Amino acid sequence: MNNTHFRLLVFAALVAGLTIVGCDKETDPVSPGGSGLFKSAGTFSFSSNRGNFAANGIFDTLMTSQSAAGAFSYSDGNMEYVVVFAYDVTNPMAPKLVYTGMIDTATAVGAGTYSYSAVNAQRMGFFAYFPNLADTASLPQFYMLLNGASVVSSASETNISGTFSGSGYNIFDTLTTIQVSSGSFNAPVVDRYFVYGGMDDELVSRIKSDIHRRFSTH
Repeated sequence: MNNTHFRLLVFAALVAGLTIVGCDKETDPVSPGGSGLFKSAGTFSFSSNRGNFAANGIFDTLMTSQSAAGAFSYSDGNMEYVVVFAYDVTNPMAPKLVYTGMIDTATAVGAGTYSYSAVNAQRMGFFAYFPNLADTASLPQFYMLLNGASVVSSASETNISGTFSGSGYNIFDTLTTIQVSSGSFNAPVVDRYFVYGGMDDELVSRIKSDIHRRFSTH
C-alpha cells in the first residue's frame, strides 16, 4: 500500500472517530496535517483476542513515525471530549488504528471512570479498534466495546493517562466479538484536531447511528 492510500484511510478513520460522538456542529479550528501540534511522545497498548496493540511515539497525521499516540480535546454544546488516538504502521500491509474517548457533560474530562455502557448520564466512554485498515477483502474489522470502561488516572490540559478494558463486537458483524484487557494510555493533549469536510459516507453514517443510538438518550 502506498503512503497516499494509507493516509487517506487513516484520515477517514480520524474523521469517523471525531464525528461519531455528536460533533457535526463543532467549531474548533481546523488544523493541517503533520506532527506540529504534538511535541512529546504518547503511549497506548492493550491485549485482546483480536490481536495485541502497542504504540509509542509522537503523533503525526502524516504517519512519518511507525507508531504513536496523542489526545485531542474539544467541546460540543454541553459535552466535553478527550479522544486518545494511536496508530501502528510497523507492518505497512496491516496498518492499525485505535482510539478511546471520554465524554463529560457536567465538567471537563478528569480523573474517574468512563463506562462504555453509558450507565452514567453525565460521563460516558467509547473505544474502537481497526486491526487492519488495509483489509478490504472482507467485512471491515471495526471493533467497539460495549462493556467495561476507560479509567482516567490523571488529566490536565496537556496530558491524560489511564487504563481500560472491556468486551464488544465488530460493528459490521455483531457475532464476532472482542475482549480487551490490560489497556493503558499516556498521551499529550492538544485542543485542536483534524477535520476533512464532506466525508460522511456509509461507514461513518453507520458508526454515527450506532453510537447515537446508545448515547443520545443520556
